[in-house]
Amino acid sequence: MKRSLLTVAKVLLIAAFASMLSGCSLLAALLAEEKGIVFGTGTFEDGIEEEKNVFLQDEDILFEAYVSEELKTTAIHFTLLKDEDDSETIYEEWDISVDPTWDRFLYEFHLVDEDGEFEPGNYIVRMFKNETEYVTEGMFTDE
Repeated sequence: MKRSLLTVAKVLLIAAFASMLSGCSLLAALLAEEKGIVFGTGTFEDGIEEEKNVFLQDEDILFEAYVSEELKTTAIHFTLLKDEDDSETIYEEWDISVDPTWDRFLYEFHLVDEDGEFEPGNYIVRMFKNETEYVTEGMFTDE
């Protein structure tokens, strides 16, 4: 019995070591999966210059969406929810076309000159493939 436990322990140790050696790609995949939607300010040409989740009403908002693998679709659906008193209300919905090989993309989410101002509050952006398959989300506050 002790001998088989020792063998199992050795196998697990070898597996852990091998995992550490290949950790760069594994770690990158885990980080991409955890990142979700990142908000910030900047321009479409330069990308997000300052990551942030709290915005003033007169600020333009960009976001970069990160997923763990290629999107494998050309149709992405977004739902913007307003989060008030532990209740989510649909604020807006829209669709965009993307390259199915992308695993991240930058989006000019809210341009004040074109879209006006948000109502102050907490918001959630949820991303779906083919309108119903949940992909990721991110949260921000408009003051």
